[in-house]
Amino acid sequence: MSFGDQLRKLVKSRGINFTSLAQKMGVTNAYISQLVTDTRKPGRKTLLNLSKTLEVPIDALLMLNEVGFDGNSIPRKIPVLNETGVIEWVAAGNVDSPALYADSFEYASIGDPQAFYFQPSNSNDLVYDYDLVLMEPMATIKHGDTVLACVKGSCSLGRIVMADGLAILFNERQEHILSFSANNIDELSLFRAVQGIRNV
Repeated sequence: MSFGDQLRKLVKSRGINFTSLAQKMGVTNAYISQLVTDTRKPGRKTLLNLSKTLEVPIDALLMLNEVGFDGNSIPRKIPVLNETGVIEWVAAGNVDSPALYADSFEYASIGDPQAFYFQPSNSNDLVYDYDLVLMEPMATIKHGDTVLACVKGSCSLGRIVMADGLAILFNERQEHILSFSANNIDELSLFRAVQGIRNV
């Protein structure tokens, strides 16, 4: 089932029509029609707008094209942290929630109570070209995962490669960002990335 078909089903499940959806989002009926007929793909702003208007998590909208939204998950607002917010949260040490360091919140349906969206700064060349990345701090990190690594006041997003007690972080161009061993892992905070919204 296409994104448009799933979006049509989701809108219907919310008991609204496309005209009222367009009005609530501040877009034209023609734009909504293009989304529903799959002649246009939604960008970041549209996904955020749909998320707020339909009161569903962004990750549910991202999965529409793959598995569909079942309507059974309960979305909740989770914090959006930039690099400064993540670094302050990590430095606090025993803080249970990153929400204290967030400037805004977005919807997500994720079980991790410390989950947050990471919003990279535009000036960080080492970060993938994402506007928002859903992070799952409590998840186990495995070889090949995309992670956010924070050390010594900076954060980098990349794919982690682990072997023989050594871990290396690579960016999307397969360029080396950071290396660390089991001996200095205490200086490092790692968070597993679940999914990202690309800047379109």
